[in-house]
Order: sequence, then C-alpha cells, then structure tokens
Amino acid sequence: MPDLTKMKKPRTELFKAQISKIMANITINRDYDVPYGAGSNADNSVLYIDRDRPQTLKNSKGQDVNVDQIALLHEIYESVIRSTLKIPYDVGHELALFEERRAAEDAGLNWDDYNEFVYKHVKPSNSDLIRVCPPDLEIQVYIDWGDIDIAERIRQAQKPMEKPTQDTLLPKPATESRPASLKW
Repeated sequence: MPDLTKMKKPRTELFKAQISKIMANITINRDYDVPYGAGSNADNSVLYIDRDRPQTLKNSKGQDVNVDQIALLHEIYESVIRSTLKIPYDVGHELALFEERRAAEDAGLNWDDYNEFVYKHVKPSNSDLIRVCPPDLEIQVYIDWGDIDIAERIRQAQKPMEKPTQDTLLPKPATESRPASLKW
C-alpha cells in the first residue's frame, strides 16, 4: 500500500514529520453514518468516516490506497484553515481540496476517479441511510455550508455517546472486512 509520507512531489521532511505527528493523534472511527462521507468532532481528535465507504481504492498500478488517510489530510487542512485563519468553511474546504488532490495524485490515484469514488459514497440529506450519526459530530460546518436540512438530519440521528448496537446499524457488506476504528 503506498505510504503518503513518501510523496512524489517535494515536501520538506519537517512538513512530513508534522503531518505524521498530527495524524498519530487522531482516531479514525468508521462506526456511523456520516453525511458527505467524513467529518470530525469539535476538537478534531476523531475523524468520522462513513461506515459504508470503502477504506481503499485501487491506483493506476493496481495497488490499494488507504483513502482514509487522504480524507484525514483534507480534514486537518480544513480545520487548521478555519480555526487558525478564521476563514469561512466553504473557502477552507476549497483550499483543503488542493491538498487532498495532491495527496490522491501522489498515491497514484487519478483525481477524476478519486472524486467519483468520494461522491459515490455521499449520502443525500433526505436519505434513510443516515440513521446513526456520531453524538459529537461537529455540525456547525454543515450550517456554515448552508445545509440546514442535513444539520437537522444529523441532530435527529445523533445518539448518546455509546457504541452503536446491531439493532441500530445497517448491515455491512459481508465481503468487506474492516476495523471499526483505526488509530494512526
């Protein structure tokens, strides 16, 4: 599996070390339904990735690429841009997309294929597939984006802080085995 710390385009060792350090302190949780495919909690200590989104995508060499790392990189940039620079969410999101694209291409993924993969796994705000959302999912970003409907849908689907039970989860595909939570 390609290692995102060994990117093709020049990056300083300090940059790679800092990104690796940040990634090491964030937990990835795949136990919930997450509108738009990924989101984080308010303090950015947990990245939630939709439980139905595959963890890998094949690159042009036929290698599996861990797309969770790319989503995490996007969320890190988005969060830093919003919190440090006080830039609105939509602008921060667009800027984070530049780094997301760079990371996807560095991993050997075609951007159009990667983008299609991402959008294929986005659940619409009126979807019955959004049943159990993380109890601490940051919803202000959805409000800032102007998607009040999805913010309300998240509120309705948020449960108290406990691990979802089999009764509340949609069945996962039998052919896919993935860990529920990953720690970088």
